[in-house]
Amino acid sequence: MSALPAFGTIGVTAVAYGDLNPILGVLISMALGAIGFPLFLDGAQWLFRKRLGMPTPHGSAAAA
Repeated sequence: MSALPAFGTIGVTAVAYGDLNPILGVLISMALGAIGFPLFLDGAQWLFRKRLGMPTPHGSAAAA
């Protein structure tokens, strides 16, 4: 969860110190969020499966 504020911070820092257009800062934050959100969901799925005692799916990266 701490990564979500970091995405916004990276976008604001890029605008403030990189003299970028503010719209580009928003697009940077959206791109980072689009990459990070599926990773968050994968981690949440692993955690819930572990807590419920469910087996990991065959062929998944979590099974390794």
